[in-house]
Amino acid sequence: MRKEKENGGSSERLDSIKTVGAYKPKSGIIPRVVLCDPAIQAHRDHMTEHAIICKFMGLWPMERALHVWIRSHWKPKGGIHLHLGSKGFFTVVFTSLEDKDRVFEGGPYFYAVAGLYMRPWMMNFVLEHETFTPVLVWIRLYSLPLDYWLPESLKTIGNKLGHF
Repeated sequence: MRKEKENGGSSERLDSIKTVGAYKPKSGIIPRVVLCDPAIQAHRDHMTEHAIICKFMGLWPMERALHVWIRSHWKPKGGIHLHLGSKGFFTVVFTSLEDKDRVFEGGPYFYAVAGLYMRPWMMNFVLEHETFTPVLVWIRLYSLPLDYWLPESLKTIGNKLGHF
C-alpha cells in the first residue's frame, strides 16, 4: 500500500506497513526475551508441587467468598494463597503438601450447585485451550416411588441433574 504525503508543496511516497495491534520495528528484528533465571524455575517447581488450578462451573465467586468456602469445606491445616485468574479460574497454593493431596484426592466439591473443576498446576496453562469433557456419574435416588421408575421419568431426572 502506498501513500502520498504532502511536505511543503512537494509530495513523497511512503511505504506503509499494515499491522494490527503490533509494532514492527524498522530493523525487521522482533525482540525476544528468554527468561532462564533459577528463581523462575524454583517458583515453577514450587507451584507444580503445591498448587491446584480450580474453577466452579458456571460460577465466579469473589475472592473473599472463595476464602470462606475453602476454610469451611477443605479446612486446611496449613496456609493457602489464592490467585484469581480470568474466566472464573483461580489457583490455590498450599503451604502443606498434605493439605493439597487430601483436597485433590477428596471431593467432589460444590459451591451451592456449581461443581468444582480441579487440575494440577501446570506451566504455561492457557485458559482458552482448556476443554471440559462430560463425565459419567452414578446417582442414587433414595425413596423414589416405583411408579417413577420409567425410562421417560429417569431420563427427565438425569437431564435435569446434568444441567447444574
